[in-house]
Amino acid sequence: MPKILIIGIIILCSSCSFTSRENYDPWIADEEACRELAKVDKCLKVFEASEWMQKQKETELESMFPNFLPEEAESIREAYLWIEDKYCHVPRYAEFLLYQKCKSNVILKTKPKNLPEFEQSFIDELNKELSSIFRIHNAPSIDWSELINDDYQKYQVWLISKESDPDRWNDIKITVFFDENNNRISMRLFQSESGCKEYKPYKNTVATVVENDTNVDSDFKSFIQKFTTNQSYQLSHIKFPLSSGMDKSSWDFLSSDIIFEGSKEFEGSKLQGSFKKNGNIYNYELGIVESDLLIAITFQKINSDWYLTEYTDLFYEIDDF
Repeated sequence: MPKILIIGIIILCSSCSFTSRENYDPWIADEEACRELAKVDKCLKVFEASEWMQKQKETELESMFPNFLPEEAESIREAYLWIEDKYCHVPRYAEFLLYQKCKSNVILKTKPKNLPEFEQSFIDELNKELSSIFRIHNAPSIDWSELINDDYQKYQVWLISKESDPDRWNDIKITVFFDENNNRISMRLFQSESGCKEYKPYKNTVATVVENDTNVDSDFKSFIQKFTTNQSYQLSHIKFPLSSGMDKSSWDFLSSDIIFEGSKEFEGSKLQGSFKKNGNIYNYELGIVESDLLIAITFQKINSDWYLTEYTDLFYEIDDF
């Protein structure tokens, strides 16, 4: 539609509200918001095409299984599927973070209820990556819009087109929300069903077994789950240097193959792992059933958080586990 004709319509309809559903057109009423939504759409496509998520997945899997062993294959497969389910939600979370960077108050910036909670360190890294993408892209001009769905009481679905895309190969679908009086209140990119499974925290051998022990505090259960699956978290929850002289440079990651409750078979021997509580301390022992003690670990609660404070490896060959 020619710009002169649009100006004429605006003058003739100066008494009507362009944010009411009857007269609404996002290109006319909310051009700035449309431009920013087009920018968010572009940033999301760039982000999803980047290698950032794949590198994050690989890093997380490596932290859970730093040394691949054939007998870990099934656990690795399960962990990989869990990571895939977890990262399925990341693009939607990225969209939410990108909305926070937009200037328009019309854009809906409330976090969707169906998004899972991620660790703050992960969110910080994600936000850093998105900020670098957001900075280098401009909000494109919009020159066309079309209402494609007006069947719902609370919202409409529109297509908008960028001026730089005259052939309309990359039209952008947006959702516009209205209040009970049919006045426009907000808008965002159209969200179809993601196909993601409900995100649930990963439960490895440790978490499953420890949860069955009513004598173990709930915060310690959560701590052990994180401690045995996240390398950076583990390093930050060890009081280095240890009395044995070990420091960060000489530390080997302790996975759920080393710290677990119960028994498991290893090279013809039955290993037994057990926790015993003494005040604000948990003592962990790993040994061969009816034979040698292999590893002794002390966990202590300090300032409302748990830390590994003592570690004794009585049979160093366990490092080949």
